[in-house]
Amino acid sequence: MNWIKGISPTFKILIMAIVLILLPAAVLSYIGFESVNERAHNLETGYRGTLLLVRDRIEQEILRLEQNLRSSLETTAPESGDRDSFRELLQLIESGNPWLKYPFLVHPIGEIITPVLFLDALQSSEPEFDSQTVSELFQRAEKAEFIRKDLQEARSLYAEALAGSRSVHDRAILLSRVARSDFKMGDYRTGISQYRELLGISDQGVTVGGIPAFITALTQIADGCAALDDGQGRFDALLELNKRLIRHASEVPADKCAYYLKQTTQELEALANPSSESEELAQLNASLLEDIRRLEWICDALLPQITTLSSENSSRSLQGHVSEKYDGASVQFGYFQMSTSSKGLEATLGYNLDGDQIVSDLLPRILNNVNLGRDISIGILDEIGKFRFAQMEFSGSAYLAMESFDEILPFWKVVMVHSDGKSVDELVSRERWVYLALLAGTFLVMITGILLTVRAAVHELELSRLKTEFVSNVSHELKTPLSLIRMFGETLESGIVQDESKRVEFYRIIRSESERLTRLINNVLDFSKIEAGVKQYNFQEAEVGSVVSKALDTYRLEIRNLGFTIDCRLLSKPITARIDPDAVCEALLNLLDNAAKYTGEDKHITLSMETSEPWIRISVSDRGVGIPQDKLNSIFDKYYRLQTQKTRETAGSGLGLTLVKHIIEAHGGRVEVESEVAKGSKFTLLIPMKS
Repeated sequence: MNWIKGISPTFKILIMAIVLILLPAAVLSYIGFESVNERAHNLETGYRGTLLLVRDRIEQEILRLEQNLRSSLETTAPESGDRDSFRELLQLIESGNPWLKYPFLVHPIGEIITPVLFLDALQSSEPEFDSQTVSELFQRAEKAEFIRKDLQEARSLYAEALAGSRSVHDRAILLSRVARSDFKMGDYRTGISQYRELLGISDQGVTVGGIPAFITALTQIADGCAALDDGQGRFDALLELNKRLIRHASEVPADKCAYYLKQTTQELEALANPSSESEELAQLNASLLEDIRRLEWICDALLPQITTLSSENSSRSLQGHVSEKYDGASVQFGYFQMSTSSKGLEATLGYNLDGDQIVSDLLPRILNNVNLGRDISIGILDEIGKFRFAQMEFSGSAYLAMESFDEILPFWKVVMVHSDGKSVDELVSRERWVYLALLAGTFLVMITGILLTVRAAVHELELSRLKTEFVSNVSHELKTPLSLIRMFGETLESGIVQDESKRVEFYRIIRSESERLTRLINNVLDFSKIEAGVKQYNFQEAEVGSVVSKALDTYRLEIRNLGFTIDCRLLSKPITARIDPDAVCEALLNLLDNAAKYTGEDKHITLSMETSEPWIRISVSDRGVGIPQDKLNSIFDKYYRLQTQKTRETAGSGLGLTLVKHIIEAHGGRVEVESEVAKGSKFTLLIPMKS
């Protein structure tokens, strides 16, 4: 434990302050700062929890709508199961459920049906006739046409079969074969006439080769007009075909409809016969082609996924969602199995979730009951980070929380935002900065307090040391004159000294030491009064020069006995001021005493007096050890003594200059010091002149 004793008191105080004040404060500050971070974490957790609830409510509402649709279809499923019945059902679904669009049905027989289109219908490759006779004549005509290349015989057989046919379907097939034979023989006008007859019965829904009869009739009429160089006739036929394709798109397989639409559109544009009607048709064509393209995309992109999921789950309750990219944008499809007829056949209903309808109708209803406060709102982001929906105006790019949807609308995100665009960190940043400011202020106050405490403690320790030195020095200074007075008094009392001059010298020494003792005691008493705040001065009108002379006379003999020479420069004319003569005299005696104590070999003192409005300047100069510049402000402190070899060899109390400063400042003046080490010092008392 000896090393502890070797630590300075100042360092001990500093260590205690750090351990007992700063360390606990740092721990508490850390805990407080962590509480702010914990608040930020709790805010973020709370916001995320709210977002999850909102997201789940949106998904549950969509699932509820889907379940309601599914339940309603259990009672409205068509009994016949034909294409038209399904088309009517899809139209009913689309009109009654605004939250979906582009409904389609995957039929068990292999078709994909939409309200206006169908795709991949299973078709018979061989024509069938109601009459055996007609069938035999048809077969003989085909052999004549394709094997024997006898077009005239083939046309006659086709015409004979046509005359014996009874059904519209049979007539449509045979009319197309008769007209084809005429075209092959170059009789285009007769062939066109036959195709026009076919066109007349096409409105009864007949097909030729798996496509509506009007397509066959009009395309061949256009080709016949081209062969006859009838441009207007060709344009009219193509225009009529284009119109019928638009009106009867539901009767044409989507792939064939797209093919003929593109062909007729290109040929009509090539004929360069624009009109307002053709512009309108172009817009209808583009819309229908887009629907066809979407249907083909459904067949290529979605159907394989739905089929895969259906094979993995054969349950009748199969229901799911599929997300895909269409034209660079993500789209969400839902699907489920439904009964198509009383026979128990099952088809899969698919539909595109309408994001715009969900945003405009569904979200406001769901979020209407979500109260997040005045500055917090919910928003929906699309896949590129653009707002599809926001409860309130929002500026900025920071979010309080963000969550993605799961199976439904996985390309959307639900976010919680602040009206000013602040993040969670920004919301608590003010609190964090206020806390940091308070923390910094607290630490600054603590550190300042510790430094002031340490400084005060150090000052008190130094003051205690100086007081100890003061007592020692004063005791020594008191002991020296007392010893001399006693010694010379005893010598005189013994009668040993008979020489009168010796006795006079002894009396002078006793008197000198008595005055020295008196000055020392007066200094101590005056300082005590100053410390107690009871020091009083007897101000009166006095001639300053006489006070200076009195002080010099009082100390002249002692200075000369020490071997000093004195240069006194007083004013030639008297000057008065309101002063305490004794106090000013005491101040001068202290300056003279210091000059005598701290002068080396060059024992010369200068005492001068001059006036410089508004001051009377009294200066005491010596050629002693001098004072360093950085110590000039400290020499007037109580008990302070320069730590030099000369001061250590010279007894002193450290009160002289303190008293000088107090006395002069009590007179409304000040003390100036000029000093240079090893060259001497000059102390100047500035006393206000009489006003």
